[in-house]
Amino acid sequence: MGYHAIAMGREEFTFGTEFLKDQIGASKIPFLSANAYVGETKEPLGRPYVIRELGRVKVAILGLTAPPVKKSPVSHGGHEPVQAGESAFEVADPLTKARENLAILKDKVDLVIVVSDLPEKENTALAAECGAVDVILATRGKVPAENVSGGGTVIVTPRSGHLARLDIYVSSEGRPLRHEINWIHLSEDIASDPEIKQFISRSLAELAKNKGVQPAGRQKVSDQSLGQEGDNGYTGAESCLGCHGKEYASWRMTRHARAFETLTRARSQVYPDCFSCHTTGFRARPPIGRLRGVQCEVCHGPGVQHTINPATSRLRGTVPVSVCLECHNKDITPTLEQQKDLFYGRIRHDFK
Repeated sequence: MGYHAIAMGREEFTFGTEFLKDQIGASKIPFLSANAYVGETKEPLGRPYVIRELGRVKVAILGLTAPPVKKSPVSHGGHEPVQAGESAFEVADPLTKARENLAILKDKVDLVIVVSDLPEKENTALAAECGAVDVILATRGKVPAENVSGGGTVIVTPRSGHLARLDIYVSSEGRPLRHEINWIHLSEDIASDPEIKQFISRSLAELAKNKGVQPAGRQKVSDQSLGQEGDNGYTGAESCLGCHGKEYASWRMTRHARAFETLTRARSQVYPDCFSCHTTGFRARPPIGRLRGVQCEVCHGPGVQHTINPATSRLRGTVPVSVCLECHNKDITPTLEQQKDLFYGRIRHDFK
């Protein structure tokens, strides 16, 4: 597929500016931000934009970084300096910097694409106030779909597990006429880009080091991290083995039992959005061993009270498809509702 540029979001500063500079220096892909600076000299971090000639069309790609979340009510002339690692960085007002750079690009290019880390409201304002912007590729937004502002700007917001393909049809002068958007489901059979994969691996390794996350198999996390429902909690599949041996053995043969390993292979076990659907009862922290994988209680409900008194504390018997859809939504498993009998057949264990 290939990449023309990487736009820097505020999360890129998690490990400090020196780490980020190292990544910029090691990458062949240009890093973009029109409004991020570092140090007292306000040295730009990366380039504000790049210009690419695609056939007969000159395309500008401009990057905008969202201000970091405030940790104290400090403001310095509209900038918000935050100490990150060895150097302080500043994020200037993104709309002001967008206008400045768009004025420079006005007569140089046919098409302007903004890769924006800004909130949805600011992206809408950017589209409304800066008519020169043809496309905004947003990193966040509530509605995972395309939107067209009153001025004709196409805004594409992300959809989990998908790649957005935006085709823009242009006139003989290079001006956009119409567009089409298609969502490509990123299944496991689509290979990763080697350079991006290497960059993500370096970042995840740094995240594990900085946050003290132990390698898989050695996490030290308090049981207080367990998801709770009233006075109930999650106990783990091993507690079910004594009374439900056949069901336990059947579960062990499914991909649900190995769900956490798929994350560790991808080095994604530090992402809450990922491990919440690959573990049992967790929503905020990396899981301890006995609750890794999609275990009995994900489908049947938390079982601490059931293990104490099975007669008075019953679990969910028949599991409705709505429970599956909490993780296997249309973005992750698009065909689940149409093929639920097939998927159920792979995990069912209703022994008589």
